[in-house]
Amino acid sequence: MGKKIEVIVEGEDVEVDRDIVELLVDPITHMLRNAVDHGIEYPEERKQFGKPETGTVKISASYSGNFAMIEISDDGRGFDTKKIKEKAVKQGLISKEEADKLSEKEVANLIFLPGFSTKDQVSQISGRGYGMDIVLSTMNKIGGQVNLDWIPSKGSKISLKIPLHTLYIKALIFKVENRKFAIPMEYLQAVQNIHIKDIHSYKNQQFIRYMTELIPIFSARDLLSSSGSPSTQSTFDKRGKYYALIVKTEKSRFALTVDKIIEEGEYVGMELPYGSPGNFYSGTTITGDGTVALILDPDRFWQFLTLSLRNKDRIPEVEGNHG
Repeated sequence: MGKKIEVIVEGEDVEVDRDIVELLVDPITHMLRNAVDHGIEYPEERKQFGKPETGTVKISASYSGNFAMIEISDDGRGFDTKKIKEKAVKQGLISKEEADKLSEKEVANLIFLPGFSTKDQVSQISGRGYGMDIVLSTMNKIGGQVNLDWIPSKGSKISLKIPLHTLYIKALIFKVENRKFAIPMEYLQAVQNIHIKDIHSYKNQQFIRYMTELIPIFSARDLLSSSGSPSTQSTFDKRGKYYALIVKTEKSRFALTVDKIIEEGEYVGMELPYGSPGNFYSGTTITGDGTVALILDPDRFWQFLTLSLRNKDRIPEVEGNHG
């Protein structure tokens, strides 16, 4: 491109999970290309602003608590929020009325919208058919954060905040009321459609038949509700049909009725410390649409259930019941 650029790398000793690193390759590459293409000026333009002909692009990594911080910065022209706003409106990504109500920071964040570009033609350097939305979508996927800072004509910095403690899980995402939850596939034996007539009661506890055994069934609405304490006293109305997750733990099997099955896939999970509030969750993950789902730990969940049920003498000797 005929530009003079010095690249500085700091923090090579910062370690991040290999799976996370592989996900970060494309976003970081795209940010570097943007810094070269959009950020750093040509030597003649830099001289007009009293800058040295050689621009600087810095990649730095550091630790911050349970996170790794990766920053891509340059001493180029910074973000032109006026141009960003005009382009977003022209490309139909936002209306002029909506754009006029945005703060400078909110206007700058428009660069993360899918399809946004300040280029009139696709650039061989930074365009290549996709934009900064790849950065935001990757951060959403791994539970990270992205932040923009800039000073007009002085430079810009994009910061990535990446969780250090992550795990990959294959899980089923389901919905209870307006909240999403995930259950690891290794615990899930089946998903059944059941009718109210399939639910039987004994000592105020409900059961369903699964293959050759009777297993206890619980309502996720009562156990996972955002309001009040979890209750093992499940209530099933007469509306008829339910989705029942058949869950197998180290100790036993049980069924859990949920409102809706969302999707099945592979997700990046962020661990929660054992004993944290609602300790039958092992962590959180980000679903396909960017919303957060709590990851259910069925073993901890069963410990809570059996303790509660034994105290109420509702299911005698339920552990070890594998049929």
